[in-house]
Amino acid sequence: MRASSLNYRDLVMPKRGYGSYTGQLPLIPISDGVGQVIDVGADVTSVRVGDRVCPTYFQGRIGGETDLQRLTQSLRGPIDETMTEVMCLSEQGVVPVPDYLSDIQAASLPCAALTAWSAVVTYGHVKSGEERMDRATAQHKIVPVTDKVFAFEALKEAMTYLKSGAQFGKVCIAH
Repeated sequence: MRASSLNYRDLVMPKRGYGSYTGQLPLIPISDGVGQVIDVGADVTSVRVGDRVCPTYFQGRIGGETDLQRLTQSLRGPIDETMTEVMCLSEQGVVPVPDYLSDIQAASLPCAALTAWSAVVTYGHVKSGEERMDRATAQHKIVPVTDKVFAFEALKEAMTYLKSGAQFGKVCIAH
C-alpha cells in the first residue's frame, strides 16, 4: 500500500461501534487507501502487475442488492484494512485509479465515493445505466480535497487531528 486516508468510521471501529460486524480484533485499520499490484494469480484478467488500485469497501459486492453476506465481507472486518505494506484481495475487490490522481488523492476516494454514490442513488434517484455522474466525473476530473498528510509513523497524531474536527478535507497517511 502507498497511502491511506482516515474517515469517521476509523474512529468508531476500535470502539466496536459496528458491534459484531466489526469483526474480531485485532484488525489492521483504515479502510481507504491506494496501492500498486505486485502480483496476480494465473486466472486474473482485470488487473496487471504495476496497476495502481484502490480496494473497494465491500469486497463481496460487485452489483445487485445489498444483503447480509455482502455487508459482512467488508474491510472493517473480517478483512484487514490498508495500514499495511501488502494486502491480498480478489480482483473484484479493487478498482483502477485514474492517472490524473496522486496516491494521496486516490487514497481519499473510496469512502467519499461511496458516500457520493449513496447521495446520488438514494436521494437523487439516479438509476442503473444512467451516465450523468460518469460523464461529469470524467469531464471535470473531480478530485477530493486533502487537508493534511501525515507520515506512517505519525498515525497517532493523525488520529488526534481527525478527532479534533479541525480538518476541512481528508486526513491522509503516506506509507
